[in-house]
Amino acid sequence: MRKKLFNSGLTALVICLISMVLFFVGCQSEREIFDDDPAIVTSTELEDYIIAATDLQQSLKTFRNELDKINFANLETVIENGRKVIYLPASIRSLKLEEKILSMNQKKILLLNKYPEIASLGLENFSEKIDDCIKQSMRVNDFLLEKNINFHQPLTRAVVGEYSFDSINAVAGYLYNWMLSPDYVEVVILTFTDGTLSRFG
Repeated sequence: MRKKLFNSGLTALVICLISMVLFFVGCQSEREIFDDDPAIVTSTELEDYIIAATDLQQSLKTFRNELDKINFANLETVIENGRKVIYLPASIRSLKLEEKILSMNQKKILLLNKYPEIASLGLENFSEKIDDCIKQSMRVNDFLLEKNINFHQPLTRAVVGEYSFDSINAVAGYLYNWMLSPDYVEVVILTFTDGTLSRFG
């Protein structure tokens, strides 16, 4: 009887020790993963990328809205170097989309050069990094609030603006897709004689 009790007690002790070892090993691996994150999440390269990409996205939305207001039949066509060129109104040219695209691509390249592992992250892990960066960075938060993007509405009384993202997931998805995309943006605008247009890109 004593031997059975001793064996069952020993078995319980071994099981307890094994489960404790597994628990501590699991905690250690989670801690190691967490220790890698702050370097990327708090980097100025990720902050710059988020700011540049969000600025570009807001400008692209404004571009689409302004483009819908234009009657292309009323615009003057100029021949330059044998090509017909139509200059868009100042409201669209002032958006400086080309400069913002170049800036955003430069920020993306700097981020990928410093942290190449970010390109291999899945959407969920990438979203977590973006979310953590936005939560921790005053610079990014100030920029988002300046653009009228407020993800913390229960804490404040601000209203999300007409051109803002709907959620933090929308920002992360946009940034993730851009990270995987080529380094250029192409927009094709087809205009018709009645002044209507179709755009692709």
